[in-house]
Amino acid sequence: NMLVTSSDFLIPQIKQALTVAGKWKKSSEDGHVLFAGFDGDDGQYQAILDGYMDVGGVQDLFFEADLAIGAIQKIRAGETVDKLLLDPGFVLTQARLEEDRDRSWGYAVWKEAHGG
Repeated sequence: NMLVTSSDFLIPQIKQALTVAGKWKKSSEDGHVLFAGFDGDDGQYQAILDGYMDVGGVQDLFFEADLAIGAIQKIRAGETVDKLLLDPGFVLTQARLEEDRDRSWGYAVWKEAHGG
């Protein structure tokens, strides 16, 4: 009744396996398998947009870039930088897809590929 993938690059294989099993269904359809993943690539964005994937953990690439650039600027200024810089990430959901998608690197890739 539930499937969690360790990486979105596996979505095509998961789709194939669930299709063969008769379980590749949208979240609004009977027999839907709750489907979650990690990474946030353009395949995850498409699967959530299409209604097959329910949620996906996403790295906030833009936050990470700002964090890295900020650390470089501090080092160049002779300041100390924490040894561990964390990206808390976020969860992309069907319910909040439009509100949160601009933070998702996968949406940026998807938008570019679809003429956005």
